[in-house]
Amino acid sequence: MEYMKRATANIQNDIIMKSSLREIGTSVLNYDYNVNVEIPDHIHLRILYLSMWTAQLRGTIIRDKFSKEVMFKPFQELGTRLSKQFIKLLLGIGMFRRLDIVGEDEFEIIRKLALGTVPSRLEDCVSRIYREGKDRHFTVGKIGEMIRLPNGTAQQVVNSLYMLGALQRSQMSGLKTDWQLSNAFLSLIHNGGVYK
Repeated sequence: MEYMKRATANIQNDIIMKSSLREIGTSVLNYDYNVNVEIPDHIHLRILYLSMWTAQLRGTIIRDKFSKEVMFKPFQELGTRLSKQFIKLLLGIGMFRRLDIVGEDEFEIIRKLALGTVPSRLEDCVSRIYREGKDRHFTVGKIGEMIRLPNGTAQQVVNSLYMLGALQRSQMSGLKTDWQLSNAFLSLIHNGGVYK
């Protein structure tokens, strides 16, 4: 009852808020945009790699609800849709900022957006492996420590990253398997400027 009383008591404020939002929207639409924004080739190329990185980590792995067994081969989009969306957003930011050429500050917005759209456990695992030693091998136990998850959950994260092509495994001995970032995925990270 208390929540409903508060909600209904603010009805008059809704009208004032809608009016204010309408005024803000009108002023935004009347803004003097620069419609001829240029994206330098090096930033355009980085956006393409960043799109492939994003698409790879956003791949779909369908597991059985109870057994956690993988039901189908993982599915990944190519990154074409993402690259178009990132480019459009980059152009929009440049237009709004009245720029002739977008630069590093505008790319940084796209980079942060891309990082925020991938599953956080996967991105956390990739970024920690990259920062701890992009060329090193790690056990599941060490990865679990780095991402602060139990070994069973860390194993699932590692398996997902392996199926998506982000990690590769190395059989160190009969019982020991180590993991590291795959060369192809490292290339996406470097060329896309994913981590600074």
